[in-house]
Amino acid sequence: MNIQNNFCHQQKEKRKKRVNSKLTELIKTLGEKSHPEFPLLRKEYATSSRMPATDFAEWIVDQLKEKDYDSLFAFVSEFYLGKDKSREKELHKDFQFFLSKDYKSLIEIDDQAIYEIQAFFILKSGIEDFNREFWIAEDKESELLCKILSVYSFKLNAQSFQPLILKANKFLKEMRKETDFWKDYKNYKLNDLKNEYTLNTKTNLVNQLKLIPSGKRLHFFDFTTIYTYRKYWNGDSSYKTRGYGINEMESFKTISELGIFNSVSTIESLSEIASKSELKEKAESQNFDIKKSWTLKKIIENLSKTEQGISFLNEYINEKNILEFKDELKSDLQIIFKYQSEIKKVVDLIIMK
Repeated sequence: MNIQNNFCHQQKEKRKKRVNSKLTELIKTLGEKSHPEFPLLRKEYATSSRMPATDFAEWIVDQLKEKDYDSLFAFVSEFYLGKDKSREKELHKDFQFFLSKDYKSLIEIDDQAIYEIQAFFILKSGIEDFNREFWIAEDKESELLCKILSVYSFKLNAQSFQPLILKANKFLKEMRKETDFWKDYKNYKLNDLKNEYTLNTKTNLVNQLKLIPSGKRLHFFDFTTIYTYRKYWNGDSSYKTRGYGINEMESFKTISELGIFNSVSTIESLSEIASKSELKEKAESQNFDIKKSWTLKKIIENLSKTEQGISFLNEYINEKNILEFKDELKSDLQIIFKYQSEIKKVVDLIIMK
């Protein structure tokens, strides 16, 4: 018996070392991006914002694929609790229960998508069921998951959604008593769900978006808003994407190499990607006379009147690395937008799982 106990103790210690080593290596790769006291969080933001230092989704998916749940829990413990481990036992129970949830009983979809759903819940602090119902509205978390899953076709086991429909409708009934905010949210119905959701596109856009981790996929959609998109993009990100986790420079580089954008260097692009304050400040540092009342458009127009001004604007553009979405992919992007609307109710209900 003592030999067995000793063996179990040794195995537990080995497991701890392996977990600590793997998490330590992950943190080491973050370098200066991470917060000095909370290494998985982004240093530019208050720790209360829980802003991830980078896109951890790919790392999380790798642990799920390898079934390395010890390493994954080490990450969850650090990400959720930081140095205060007083709730670690309770968190571990929640984590085990979360891992036991069978999403494949709901939806027949690519295994990668299942891992991305699980990664989403982990990164959005959603391994506990408490308050997750609010995700269908507040902060639009369900819309984020919609964007992540909008590159996958899938089939439903529709009957398995019935308990989730009851849960959602019970929540809505209670919330309508609390505030009028919820009165426009319609009850969910089984008949509203289709057995199959198929994404029919003509180009390689969907396949290219499947190649990148979910955080980078969300970053791509920052270039767009529903049914519309800007002509030019230089990698700016939304607060919601940063809240999921992103390294903008690394992500933008990856996206620019997918072959779905063209690089551009036209002065015309500045009206979409430049800020008035930045352009004014840089121009004045080069001794250009910029009037305070000028709009961004007026600044660009006046600088474009001289060779010196054009040369300055071209240098400014080259520093920005500006992309333009390819014309031949625009129709498929519209199809993806429409698909996101079609799958929204399904995603809302998966949130309830």
